[in-house]
Amino acid sequence: MRRTITSLSLMLMVLLFNTGSARGQFDPGYISVRPEFGLGMGNTFGVTFGGALNYDITETVAVGPFFSFSTAGRSWKTQGQEQTLETKGSNSMAFGGRIYYLVTPDSDYPWYVNGGAGVVRFGSVSEWDDGTKIQAQVGGQVEELEIKGATRMAVNFGTGTLFPIGDDLTLVIDANSYIGGQGDRKGKSQSQDDLDLNELFEGGTFWLLHFTVGLSFYL
Repeated sequence: MRRTITSLSLMLMVLLFNTGSARGQFDPGYISVRPEFGLGMGNTFGVTFGGALNYDITETVAVGPFFSFSTAGRSWKTQGQEQTLETKGSNSMAFGGRIYYLVTPDSDYPWYVNGGAGVVRFGSVSEWDDGTKIQAQVGGQVEELEIKGATRMAVNFGTGTLFPIGDDLTLVIDANSYIGGQGDRKGKSQSQDDLDLNELFEGGTFWLLHFTVGLSFYL
């Protein structure tokens, strides 16, 4: 994680010192691609990468799909006999659509807000945070347990700033959050493939936050 943060910091310094004074407005009628890389935060922390494809409608409005994968995701808690137990965190994928609004289009370094909707796919979890296997009593026997992954609907809110490097290349520093309901907790063991874990593990809502740096360029 320390190496990742150091690499991101160095990349930012190099790119910022090489930025020009080109304006960061959207270009109506054009499509841009933005690969990005950064850090994710949910119940756990991790590395995030992905990208966005934008169609510029006006100089201040753009729309398009997004995709991200992160080693940051959700973990589950349950109340043990003497303490609260927590699982390891799952990975997560998010994809959907966004609309962007450029708040300060006439600035050399404008910033935008965005909103949208999509889905978040969480991976499965089979270990506690200390690395031991999750076990539960199933049908009178103690068996190893896997909490199934799930795909959940989410709303997306974010903001970012643009640092024009040239006429067709822009550095984008971005923060985006994804919020949704956990839904039912399902699991499987050696003997059963569809276990109801709602009473065993806490539910509620999930919240993911991604901080990324990307390079946007027109196709």
